[in-house]
Amino acid sequence: MSNLDFRQIYFYEFKLGRTAAQPARNINEVWGQGSVNECTVQRWFQKFRAGNASLEDEPHGSRLPTLDNEQLKASVEADPHKTLRDIAKELNVHHTTIVRHLKQTGKTKKLDKWVPHESREIQKNRRFEISSAYLLRNASDPFLERIVTCDEKWILYDNRRRSAQWLDQKEAQEERSSVGRRLPCGSSSRLVLPARNFWSQRCAVHSLTLPWPHTSLIFRAV
Repeated sequence: MSNLDFRQIYFYEFKLGRTAAQPARNINEVWGQGSVNECTVQRWFQKFRAGNASLEDEPHGSRLPTLDNEQLKASVEADPHKTLRDIAKELNVHHTTIVRHLKQTGKTKKLDKWVPHESREIQKNRRFEISSAYLLRNASDPFLERIVTCDEKWILYDNRRRSAQWLDQKEAQEERSSVGRRLPCGSSSRLVLPARNFWSQRCAVHSLTLPWPHTSLIFRAV
């Protein structure tokens, strides 16, 4: 297979709407690893996208079209939480090219800002109604004394993962509530053994430290 033959495959795959990684992987599987380089396919896809369908080599000293900064800026501003590799895959260029052009457009990565979760008024009223109903019931039938509660907890250092956005240097980062977010196991560099506790209304009933690594069936299913 000549380079021209491979380029015909590139163009065919490009017209089908494939990513550059797909023809590179398929060609290397059929004709052997190292037959083509994914970066080479990306450059040809970039050329086709610019409207140049020629499969011939460029004259000596010429360069393939560079990434359009306006196109990159529009993509980032449509979804500021995209990762470098997501953007690179979308625009069919290497992620290092994205880094270089983001600097040219004045974009920088900023971590989201955590803010306390604020309950709405209707939520506060609903909680008050439910709590009051349970207290009234417990006054005539002390059912709370018969309840034993169990909880399993990972005790770890606060090293939570925070999402980031590509923003202009003077643009403020997004504020996000931490409610409903679960830290994945192993997300902290230092982790204490998990503990399981049982307690009633009167006192603690039982407590034990679980062997590490361990997750309960409930946590595995989440």
